[in-house]
Amino acid sequence: MRSDRMKHKGRIDNWQDRAEYRLLVAVSFILCLAMVIFRRAGYALKGQPRRTDQNFISEAWAAAHATAGYAFIV
Repeated sequence: MRSDRMKHKGRIDNWQDRAEYRLLVAVSFILCLAMVIFRRAGYALKGQPRRTDQNFISEAWAAAHATAGYAFIV
């Protein structure tokens, strides 16, 4: 009976970790999206071409996932 409780607690902790990570990625995505939009606006104002072939959503999503992993390094 005790091992069943421990397994259940492990699943709850695992669920909470996933929820925290998803929330962190969502917040990072919003910040990265703003960064990408401002950077591309700067390139457009200067008359420079885009430096990536990705659209701005894909670029922000990739940046959010890349930065979110560093939050757990202690």
